[in-house]
Amino acid sequence: MAELNSLPLSLRALHTGELYFCFTPALADTATALVDLDQSCQHIAVVAQVNQATYLDSVPHGLRPALTEMLARASSSWFARSDGSDRSNSFFQLLGDVRRARVDKKSLLVIIVEETTFRACKEEKLRQEFARWQTLASERSLSVLFLVAGEYASVKPLLMRMNTSIAGLASLQTLGTACWNLQVYFWHSQSDVLADTVYELTQHSTTRFELSEQIISASTSDSSGRDPESADHDDIYIAAEAIDQEFDEADDQPFTLIANTNQELMHELPAIESATVVFACTAAYQARDLASFCYTLRRKYGRSIKLIVRETARCLRYTDEQLLLKAGASLILPHSVDYASFMSFVEALHGQWFGRALPPNLDGLMESWTISSLSGFFEPDEFASHARHIFTVSRQHKTDSTLVALTPYANVSAKDCLSLCRIRREGDLVTLGDDRLFILFRACRPTDVNVALKKCFVLPVNDIFDSRQLFTAPSMVDDALSKISHMSCALDRESGNVLMQHEQGQKGINSASPAYREDGLKLAVRQNLTLARP
Repeated sequence: MAELNSLPLSLRALHTGELYFCFTPALADTATALVDLDQSCQHIAVVAQVNQATYLDSVPHGLRPALTEMLARASSSWFARSDGSDRSNSFFQLLGDVRRARVDKKSLLVIIVEETTFRACKEEKLRQEFARWQTLASERSLSVLFLVAGEYASVKPLLMRMNTSIAGLASLQTLGTACWNLQVYFWHSQSDVLADTVYELTQHSTTRFELSEQIISASTSDSSGRDPESADHDDIYIAAEAIDQEFDEADDQPFTLIANTNQELMHELPAIESATVVFACTAAYQARDLASFCYTLRRKYGRSIKLIVRETARCLRYTDEQLLLKAGASLILPHSVDYASFMSFVEALHGQWFGRALPPNLDGLMESWTISSLSGFFEPDEFASHARHIFTVSRQHKTDSTLVALTPYANVSAKDCLSLCRIRREGDLVTLGDDRLFILFRACRPTDVNVALKKCFVLPVNDIFDSRQLFTAPSMVDDALSKISHMSCALDRESGNVLMQHEQGQKGINSASPAYREDGLKLAVRQNLTLARP
C-alpha cells in the first residue's frame, strides 16, 4: 500500500491491486505529482509514453533537480525511445511493455500517458483491459496510478462510467507557480468512498506540499450584511506587465503591490476583503491560467473583491473572454484602453459587488472552454454532423457560433471561391453545396462575422460573393444543416483542403502550440519503451 502524506486520511491509501487516475492539463504538471509522491512512497516505478528529453524539457527549471533526484531514486524508470521507432500510441500495448519491465513487487507504479491514448477506446474493451491491469497489480502487489496529461473533456465521462473498474478518479489544475486545485470525483478507501470534493495543494518548498480542503467564502453565495467599504477597498495588487511602460518612470505609485508576473501575484497576494487585483494578459494561451486564478480568488474571498484582466496586446478571443467572465472576472479591459482610462475603470469598480453565479467547480469551468480540434473542409454530410455538435456545445455554454452561406457571383463557381479560402482557426469548418460555400465560425458572434470573413479570404469578400446569409437561431440552424446534409459535392475532404491550401500545421494548435498548452509541447507518440536513467 502506498501512503501519500500530503493527502487527507481518506485519500492517503492507494490500495494494492487497484487502479487510480489523475488528469493534469499539461505534461509538466505530472512532475509535481511525482515529486510529492517521492516524499511518502519508498518504492516507485515510472513508465512514461514520452521520451526522457521531452519530458524533462517540459518541466519548469526550479522543479527539475527534485524530479531528476526522484527518478534516480525510483526502483525503475522507463521512457519511450527517441530513435523514431514507429509504433502506435495504444493503451492496449502498454500492459505488455510494463510486464516486460518486471517492476519490483510492492511498488507504486506511476504511468504517464496523454489523453489521446484513450480517445478511440471502446468502453467494454477498456473494462477488459483494466481487469488485466488489476490482475498484474494483484500478482505483483502493485498500486497503479495513471497520470493523464492533456485536454480530457472527452475522456472523463468514459472513466466516470467505469467506477466499478477503477478505484479513484481526480484532476489537478494549475493555480499558480506553487498552487494547484485537486478535484476528486471519487476515491475508494477501505471504509468509504470520497466523492465530489475540492482541495488546494500548496508547495512550500521543493519537496514539501500541503493539501487543504477548499474553503468557500460565505459572501460568494450571500452578500447581505457585508460592508463593501472594508479596510482594503483602496488597495490595488497588480502584475507588472499590466502597467504601461511610461508609468514605470513615475514617482507616484497608487499600487499596494507590484508583482513581476501573474503567478507571483497569486503567490504574494495576502488575505483580502474588497481590494482590486489586476492581471496582465499578453497572449491567448494565458487565458486558462488567468481563469484558474480568478475562479480561485473569487471562491476564496467572495463577491466584494474586484478582479481585472488587462489585455496588453490584442490576443483574447470571444471564447477566452467568456471563460474569464464565467471564472469570476469583474472586468476585461482590451489592449486599446489607455492608462488613464484603465485607472478610471479601476476607480469605477470601487464599492461594486460581483453578481454572476460561478460554476460549481474549476474542472467544470475548464470543460466549457475545450477547443474543437476540427477545422477545414468537410463533405456536406460530415460538415452537418460536426456543426450540430459544435452548436449543441455552444448552446450549453451560452456562447455564439454562426453559420454563413455565401453565394458567388454568376461568373464565379463555388469551387473557385474555395481556392481563395484560408481557414486559420480551430473549430471553423467549410463545405460546398448547391454552388454555395457554407462556413461555420465556432465561437463567433454575428457582429464579428465580417471580420472573420475578411480574414478567411485572400480577396475582398464583396468582390467574390453576391450575397450572404447568416444562421444563428436554433430553428434556422437546424433547418439549414438538414438541407446541407443532403447536398452533393464533387470534392472529398482531402481534395477540398488541398484546393484551399489549408495549412495542416494549424490543426495541432490545440495540443501542440504554446497558445493552448502551458508547456508548449505535444506529447510524443507511443514508441518502444527502454530503460533510462536520468
